[in-house]
Amino acid sequence: MKKLFDTEDKVKEAISELESLTTTRGWEILCSVWDESIKMLLVQLEEGVSDETKEDINIIRNRLRLLRDVKNTPGDIIEGLQDDIESTPELDPFE
Repeated sequence: MKKLFDTEDKVKEAISELESLTTTRGWEILCSVWDESIKMLLVQLEEGVSDETKEDINIIRNRLRLLRDVKNTPGDIIEGLQDDIESTPELDPFE
């Protein structure tokens, strides 16, 4: 990500835009849809399905991981960017 956001101003702008994104009604709708899908997949894992194979279970688990990852993407990016800001030393040209 350092290539995309190569200045502190770009990092701060990206953080601001991602925080703004997560407060929109559209994002809330997407999260609601993903939450329902996650619930459905959890039920499938708990109750099982007839003729279910280990491969079927792994597919459901992967879908579950993917949905959670997508839902958490803005927060994960923000966290990574904030870590970058905190770990960047401030250089004083007079030292």
